[in-house]
Amino acid sequence: MKTFFLSREEIKNPLVDEIKKICVGIEVKLLSISARYGKRMLIASKGVSELSNFVEVVDYNPVNNIALVIGIEEPCDVVLHWLIYRREEINAIAHFTCKEGKYIEDIDTAMEVIKSLKDSNLVELEGYGKIAVGKSLRELKERIKC
Repeated sequence: MKTFFLSREEIKNPLVDEIKKICVGIEVKLLSISARYGKRMLIASKGVSELSNFVEVVDYNPVNNIALVIGIEEPCDVVLHWLIYRREEINAIAHFTCKEGKYIEDIDTAMEVIKSLKDSNLVELEGYGKIAVGKSLRELKERIKC
């Protein structure tokens, strides 16, 4: 994925603190976590274990695989999260693992996840870990467990 930074500034979004609060005390390895913010998406940048830097994704074009972002660091799992947010009822997403997993950066794997989420709010994809979705961050936290 190509990333174009509209601005390289630290994100000061009210959802950042809310995301950090739900991550306190969870016993899984987070690969990525995000929340819908209007028509944008707030997502933790690479190195999500620290939850120190977030990126605001303004737009993503799946045809050209280009993301327009505001933030300091490169985001991860943008393809996966952006495509899942096409479902209007979803407002929070976590990609996590109990053992080992890797980021989902290609559209084919993301589409596989989306199909699996049609009938569930939590799916596991071998080699990638688990993906949980929720209507809110609070609802999402209940699904983040091994």
